[in-house]
Amino acid sequence: MARMADAGLARRRMDGIGTVYGEGGDPSAPSLLMGSHTDSQPEGGWLDGALGVVYALEAARVLHEAGAPGAWSVIDFQDEEGRYNTLTGSRVFARHLPPPLEEMADGRARAGLSAAPVLYWDSARPAGFSGYLEAHIEQGPRLEAANASLGVVTAVVGLRQMRVSFLGRQDHAGGCEMPERADAALAAMRYASGLDAALRRVCDAPEACDGAVWTFPDLTGFVSHSTIPGEANLTLQFRAPTEAPMEEIERLARSHCEADRSALGLPPLSHARPVRCTIVHERPPVRAAPMDDEMRSCVEAAARIAAPSAGVGAAGTLAMPSRAVHDASPVATRMPAAMLFVPSVGGVSHSFDEHTHDKDLALGARAFVGAAAGIVLQQCAATPPELGRVSTVIPA
Repeated sequence: MARMADAGLARRRMDGIGTVYGEGGDPSAPSLLMGSHTDSQPEGGWLDGALGVVYALEAARVLHEAGAPGAWSVIDFQDEEGRYNTLTGSRVFARHLPPPLEEMADGRARAGLSAAPVLYWDSARPAGFSGYLEAHIEQGPRLEAANASLGVVTAVVGLRQMRVSFLGRQDHAGGCEMPERADAALAAMRYASGLDAALRRVCDAPEACDGAVWTFPDLTGFVSHSTIPGEANLTLQFRAPTEAPMEEIERLARSHCEADRSALGLPPLSHARPVRCTIVHERPPVRAAPMDDEMRSCVEAAARIAAPSAGVGAAGTLAMPSRAVHDASPVATRMPAAMLFVPSVGGVSHSFDEHTHDKDLALGARAFVGAAAGIVLQQCAATPPELGRVSTVIPA
């Protein structure tokens, strides 16, 4: 809240689930919303999310000190990383999820937020919002590999997370003979390896599934070294920048769980007694989110002005999809949205080793402030000379 005051955001508040919000400029004008999140993973780095909030505060400060016309707002969304749900704060803000008031009751009470109202996109300010702008580290290797200092996001991937459960029969690992076993953990491993092989065949060419990715981040069911697991649970998470490949992956995931796998030319999950398989969505899906063309053009123009000034390589900027989900995903369903990326050194994120070089951080700040100024002053264009008209509010 103090940093928002320092940036000239005169109207500030924290909502009932911990999202922090501040407004600057003309309260009667539609506002450019800027921000990200400041929560992190248990062993996360120093830039994931926080960078976007810092850039937003800097843009607000520059616009305020320049006395720019129009309106701007900064938001720090609560729980982007998913303690309560995936993208909790921004999905609540976009009215995609009910606020987790009961789950957060103790924390809300300790923070004095029990009576605070929850912030929603359509009631936060009477004049509404003109769009949403977010900056983030890439969390991948593409920018660094292309010698690009800035990335302009074309779309943010959708994400689906499913729980696959296997029910067999728990028994003694020595006393139960092989033909009598219904080993749930072995069935889970067969399922995962079979589905992975099928997905690799279908998505062999990158364009076939729009670069979809999938993972099996956990397998539970262990009881003891001398016990055949009677139950096992497997998480399947998959992402793609469009909905069609995610539909195909979910179809294959469900078909591999069906009782009559032989009809699909698949071996049974258990070669002895049967093991039952069920599959459900573990969390509400996050839909793939294309970025707004007009806002994206403004970000690209500002990025192209910023990147060459540091003498970077020919690929100073790169248009690219985001392989991670971000707060921009749900917000983009309610207003135009755009994102700017800076490189992650070695592609590393969600780690204490997460880092971005100082020059790239500075270039990102300049590009973000330039894009924000262009949007607020309604002087954006796809060509750098047009954007130059707002140079008076872009720091040198």
